[in-house]
Amino acid sequence: MKLKYDGLAPKMVRFQKLLEQFVASNIAQPRERTLLELARVSRSELAYSNLWKFFFTPNEEHRLGDSALRSLFEAAGARFDTTDFSSAEVEREVITPSGKFIDLLVTTRSLIVAVENKIDAPLYNDLADYSDYIDQRTRSSPYKGRSLPLGG
Repeated sequence: MKLKYDGLAPKMVRFQKLLEQFVASNIAQPRERTLLELARVSRSELAYSNLWKFFFTPNEEHRLGDSALRSLFEAAGARFDTTDFSSAEVEREVITPSGKFIDLLVTTRSLIVAVENKIDAPLYNDLADYSDYIDQRTRSSPYKGRSLPLGG
């Protein structure tokens, strides 16, 4: 990329030369593809839900304990009375009585959290239905239902 320098102030000429060097250096290399892209599932909510389930389940073989689950709650700005999520259970594609699917349902000793996973899509799901489902499950238990809206 060659530019004309006629009539430009010295600082602008220096900027133009730096810009040319940057373009010529080809620093902006294409990024390497992720494993999910290679497997052609990078836009699959189910693939991501499977990964989230693996990492959010404290007793999985990743040896992270409940740190990924704690990170989710922290990212959502949630504050809970309990700090023990070591016995959390994570279910994927939980069906509500109205036939809707909750992507992930996290159940700990004291709360139930529904997670709606979105990949390049608007949130159109009936979150009230999810909330009703959690309310039904918590009525006969010591659980507290929580809604954790995560932006993206």
